Amino acid sequence: TCMEALVGALLLVVLGLQLLLLLARPCGKRFRAGVGVCSVGLVSVACAALALGQLDHEPAPRQDLCAYAAEPCTPRNFTFRYQWESNVRPRVCVVARTYEGQSTMQRFAFVCSVLGQRVCRPQLFLIDTSPANASRAAFPPFLESQSTRVRAGVMVERLRHELRTLQVPPTHAAVLDLPEPAPLVNESDYGYRKTEAARALLTSSHSPYGCDYVAFTNADNFYTDAWMQALHPFLLQGVPGVASDWMEHHWKFGAARVEWSLRHCDLGAAVVRVDVARQVPFAWCTDGGWHNADGCWFDAIKALHGFKAVLVHTPLFVHQ
Repeated sequence: TCMEALVGALLLVVLGLQLLLLLARPCGKRFRAGVGVCSVGLVSVACAALALGQLDHEPAPRQDLCAYAAEPCTPRNFTFRYQWESNVRPRVCVVARTYEGQSTMQRFAFVCSVLGQRVCRPQLFLIDTSPANASRAAFPPFLESQSTRVRAGVMVERLRHELRTLQVPPTHAAVLDLPEPAPLVNESDYGYRKTEAARALLTSSHSPYGCDYVAFTNADNFYTDAWMQALHPFLLQGVPGVASDWMEHHWKFGAARVEWSLRHCDLGAAVVRVDVARQVPFAWCTDGGWHNADGCWFDAIKALHGFKAVLVHTPLFVHQ
C-alpha cells in the first residue's frame, strides 16, 4: 500500500544516514554500530519488499453497493403451533412488483432499502408485472403468446443484470420467472395475477424457499433501515400479521395511519404469516376490480377465524 511504501522509503533513507555515520566513526566503535545498522537495514528491505509485493497484487474487490448490515432471517425450530425459541429469527420473504417502464435508479434505491435493514434482512424476490399489450389482442394467439414470452424473458434478464450490477448475492435476492397470464382486452390486472402466482409459489407447503412470513410491495417504495427492526418483536411472537404506517402522497401529504382493511392498508405496509397468506389468493375484487385487489386481500384475511393483526403506528416506508 502507499503507507507501506512510504515507510519503506523512510527506513531506506535512515539506513543510508547510518552507513555514513558508520564510515565516519573510529574502528573500535564501528563494529558495535554495525549491528544497529544491519538491524535497520533488514527491516528496511523487508518493508520495501512488502510494499513492492502489494503493488503487484490486484486491488481488493469493491464492496457491495448496498450495505447489508443485518444477518439473514433463518428459522430455527419453527413448529406448527408457531412457538418460537428466544433466539429465532423468522425468515421474511418480500415479493417486489416491478414493470418494464420503471426507472432503474428507482429500483436500485428500493432494493438497497430492503436489503439494508439493521435487523433481520429479508429475502427479496423481484417479479415482472408488466401488462401484456392489449392492442395486440387481435393477433393470433400463437403470435401474441410468443411476443409476450420474449418480452417477459428480456425483462427477467434485465432484472437479473441489475442485481449483478448492485453486486447482490443470490442468497439475498432473486428474480422469479413466473408464467405469463393471458393478456386482457381493455382491462388491466395491475400485476395482481403475477402477484398471485408468486403468492402461491412462496406459501405452498412444498415451497423450497422456506418463508415464515411474506410481504408484497411495489419496487418504487423506499423503506427505512428500521423497518424489520420495528416488526421483529411481533414476528418473534408468531403474530398472524403486522402492518405499519407509511408516508403518503395520494390522498394527502404526510403519514397515513394504517388499518387492516380496504383502502386503509397499502400493499407494502403488511407482513403476513405464511400459513395465513396460503389461505387467501389475490383475486378480482367486487369492490373496485383488480385495482383494489390488495385491499380486498386484506379484508379476506381479516375475515379468517382467529385472525388478529398488530398495527405499528410509525411510518416505516415512503410510498412511491
